[in-house]
Formats: sequence, C-alpha cells, structure tokens
Amino acid sequence: MWRLVWIALLVFGGADTVWCQPPRGHGDGGGPRSRIVFFQALRDAYQESSNKEFVDLLHHRPVRDEIELEEADYEALRDIGKQAMHAVRDLEHDKSTHRLSREEIRGKIIEVIGPIQQRSLELLKSKARFDRLVELIAQRHGYAAAANKEVADRIGLSGEDLDRFRETRDGLKRELMEETGRQIERIFKQSGGDVRERIQTVFENSRTWMDDRLAGELTVEQQNAFARLLEESFTDFPPMRGGWRRGPPPRRDGHHHPDREGPRSGPPPPKAGDPNCCNLPAQAL
Repeated sequence: MWRLVWIALLVFGGADTVWCQPPRGHGDGGGPRSRIVFFQALRDAYQESSNKEFVDLLHHRPVRDEIELEEADYEALRDIGKQAMHAVRDLEHDKSTHRLSREEIRGKIIEVIGPIQQRSLELLKSKARFDRLVELIAQRHGYAAAANKEVADRIGLSGEDLDRFRETRDGLKRELMEETGRQIERIFKQSGGDVRERIQTVFENSRTWMDDRLAGELTVEQQNAFARLLEESFTDFPPMRGGWRRGPPPRRDGHHHPDREGPRSGPPPPKAGDPNCCNLPAQAL
C-alpha cells in the first residue's frame, strides 16, 4: 500500500491522502533493502513534484467548488493517478531496477511519471480556474509555496534564484522540524496547562518565523507579486495535520534580499521557554 500512496501524491488523487511509513513485509519483488531504496527514491521524486501542493487541496470539495472543477473532471484526474500507479508498480517489479542506486531509481520514476503529471496539469488548466488554484496554494502554504514552479512563475522567481530558494526552504524545514520536535517533547514531559494549546502555539510561531525568513529571500518586486496572490482571500481550507486551518500569511514589507542592504536572515527559530514560542505542522513543513 505504501507505494500506492506515494504514486497518488506524485500524480494526483489515485488514493486519498495518507501519510505512511516505509514498507514492511515481503512479496513485492526484491529484498527488504531494495524495497526501502525504491520507497526512498519515490519519496524523493514526490518532493520534486510540482503537483504535491495541489493534492491536499483538490481532495477538499469546497476547494474544487472554488476553482469550478466538475466532479467528472476530478474523477478523470483520479483515473490518471491510477495509470501512474500501474506504471510505477511495473517499474518497481522490474528486476533491473533492484540493481540501481536511489538516485538512478528517482530518475527513472520521474521519467515515467513526468508525462502523466503533465497530463494532469493540462486537464486542470483546461477544466478549472487554475490561476485561482495557484492563489490557494500560496494562501495555504505561505512563502514556502514560492518553491512551487507555478507560483514561482507568477512572481518572477526562476533559474538559480529558484534553486537557491528551494535549498533555503529545505534547510529551514529541517531546522524547524528538529527544533519543533524538541519543543513538543519538552511539553509532554512537563505537567500542567493545555498541552494541545501549547503545541498549537509552537506550530503557529514557527510558521511565522519561516515566512519571515523565506520572504527575505525574495526581492521587493517578488514579494509584491506574491502578495497579489493573496488578495482574494479563501478560508475554507481542509485542516492541516496539526488540526488547524492555514490561511494566507500576513503581507510583508521591507524584507531584505541579497541584492539589497542589510542582513538576509531573520532571528533563530523560537526556543522553548520563549514567551513568543513556536508552530508549524509537519505537512506545512
């Protein structure tokens, strides 16, 4: 089942969004190690996919209504996802794949999935208000959404600047995940207070910190273009895994960029004990 989930995420909607662990057990071709390597490569391919930000939104009916995506077209997208499942399953069962490295498998997965991804995007662009969907992605994910190619195209972020932005985002994600994990562990070890509310605060403040840092990687012109994606607000998002609904980030002004005066980065991640401490669910990261 694990592979079906990641393939669905890669293309769109072959299965409902489920968050899973690496494979266990036997019977899928190749030994346990080859299955784990394939899973890791599939996850790597997913992380590079431009479709991944669409997935959690398109499963939510109010979002489909907002972008005027008919149910028949939604089902067509799911059918495309099922085709991708079969293609990647065949690749996994190909014995020659078992001898490849994680990076080589990732390349083969992208080669197989790429045309299918393109078909799903073309369907969305022809059958739905695709520009509105891009706006919703920006509102849902904050400045991290600028790493998505469709969002990046609309704010003028490309080439080496886009690569650098993605590297910065990935580094911040790792930093926040580690720090947030430590904070949550401390919360559970402490007694008293509303644990859920304290964890909520951790996630919320971490999101603000990450938005500040990522905004600082954009020029003023790019920030302004991103702000225009937020002008028509939408609030009926599905809950994040942290149990809250993310809305658009606050508009930023005066953030620094490498070609401007002043420092590029903001303050360090909020620490436990800080009265302004901490928030960002893993899915948002």
